[in-house]
Amino acid sequence: ETGINLKYAYGDKIIRALDHIYYEGTHYPVIWFSYKRGFIYDNAGQNFEKLQLRIQKAFYWNNTWQTNVEILAGKLTGNYPVFYTFNGKGIKTFAVDFQINNSFQTIHQYEFFADQIASFHFSQTFAKWQLSKQCTPRLRLDYNFEIGSLSNPALQTQYNLQSLNHGYHEAGVLVENLWNGKWSSSGFGVYYRMGNYAYPTPIQNFAFTFVSTFNF
Repeated sequence: ETGINLKYAYGDKIIRALDHIYYEGTHYPVIWFSYKRGFIYDNAGQNFEKLQLRIQKAFYWNNTWQTNVEILAGKLTGNYPVFYTFNGKGIKTFAVDFQINNSFQTIHQYEFFADQIASFHFSQTFAKWQLSKQCTPRLRLDYNFEIGSLSNPALQTQYNLQSLNHGYHEAGVLVENLWNGKWSSSGFGVYYRMGNYAYPTPIQNFAFTFVSTFNF
């Protein structure tokens, strides 16, 4: 396998302090591009290509509210192994999982597979409530959407894979900074699975998360 990863962040500044490098950030969109080419050495000499484009943008309102948006698109072509497909970025494993930004909290790991995919992540954070030095909770609303397809019928038949061709929706409510320590902050969140892939029993659609932020 070989490939290249590129990042473009217009206006981002690099700060060097002693042996560390810090990025100041930018008010412009940040773009990532990834290209991979895989080689399978067998009698047919098969190979495959994987491309992925990701764009992130943060909006700040009066220094108290923050809106984050991410758009991702990916495509996989050729004769590829199943573990190279896009798997929906699902993280649900336990009754309570750690929350990961720009992922799907209600999708189980390896629940969906696709060779073409597009996703949209939206997050709105509101102002903090200063209850005490150790407790400054703030409300956050999340919405995640993903759609994809699996065009390789052999993989679908052999492994009985489920694709995302109907579109997947989830929404979440989080309370951050319920407890602030010296190095980290903690909170909790709850997400709900909606749309065509929702379970018939409502309680099955919930995912509970532990929110942790490190302050370095």
